[in-house]
Amino acid sequence: RSKQSIPHFYLFTEVDVTEIVEKLSTLNETESPRISMTAVVVSAVSLGLRGFDRLNAHVSANGLSMKADINIGIAVAVEDGLLVPVMKRADRMDVRKINATIKSHAEAAGQGVVRGAGAGTFTVSNLGMFGITKFLPIINPPECAILGVGAAVSTVKQGNDGFETREIMTLSIACDPR
Repeated sequence: RSKQSIPHFYLFTEVDVTEIVEKLSTLNETESPRISMTAVVVSAVSLGLRGFDRLNAHVSANGLSMKADINIGIAVAVEDGLLVPVMKRADRMDVRKINATIKSHAEAAGQGVVRGAGAGTFTVSNLGMFGITKFLPIINPPECAILGVGAAVSTVKQGNDGFETREIMTLSIACDPR
């Protein structure tokens, strides 16, 4: 329904996440539970949305309605489709709380239960954990955008001291131009 009723345009960017991957690796050697890349991305997105209120919004026949709270939906694949549990006020959570909430919501979604029900203001869909490097996410109505997160891939890049291996992640955003 979303692709049939919402015009989508897509933007892509590559992000160097080498330092994040290294810090997560070091942190996760001693921390329990492990912090996921999804939690880091959701934390960054929720803080970033504070400065981009037109992306933290709903679209209707009446136009754009900016939302005061930043409520991030996390797309979770289930046996017969997709569920999008919502983290309310995600910008007020630290990365550990976001991580725990994602895990709790994903486990519940796997059993067909949606925790954090309600309208999100922006959704994140991470297929990187399945080795997908880039994809076209589909907007979750009535939201006006969704972020697709691909896998971090080791890539040779030229640096100051010659060539080096960097971890590069492709992000894709689908936006409703209305």
